Amino acid sequence: MRYLDFVLICAVFAGCQGNPAAVPMTADTPVGLFSIIEPLADADPSIRHVVEVNVPTIMRVVSRGNSVTVSFPTLVPMNLTVGDRMETGISYKQTLHLDGVERFLSRSLHGGLAFNPGEVVLTQGRDGVPEPGQEFILEQQVTMFETDIPTQHMWSPKMGKHYRVLWTQTFRQTIK
Repeated sequence: MRYLDFVLICAVFAGCQGNPAAVPMTADTPVGLFSIIEPLADADPSIRHVVEVNVPTIMRVVSRGNSVTVSFPTLVPMNLTVGDRMETGISYKQTLHLDGVERFLSRSLHGGLAFNPGEVVLTQGRDGVPEPGQEFILEQQVTMFETDIPTQHMWSPKMGKHYRVLWTQTFRQTIK
């Protein structure tokens, strides 16, 4: 009985497709639980318009025992030009440099150009922050971009033929 429950659960999560080779793939064909959304046909990066955004100017890192708090306390307005009907987004990449070795911590993507200056707490156990007193460099790269690929599950904006970086900044701070 447990085996049958497992098979039924797997069928539900796989989308209940019998023979996937027999189903023609289109832009609207579900893949698992999600559909793939095709590039925007009417996006035109040659027609530009100005958008005001807030961008960070400094990264503040505060070490407290076994954790490190990262924030961006100061934002300034800036004008970017965005293509007509293009999707926009922000990517964040966080790395740690310890004893000359770079270690990837996290990467995230968000649709739109609204920068969230909220705090992120990194810990020794969960995120691999070095022990207190050990010197390391924390790096955060923030990139605002446009693309013709709509936001979606497993979004890969760089796959679009009209992907363009609108603004990028890398923040580095040494923590002792």
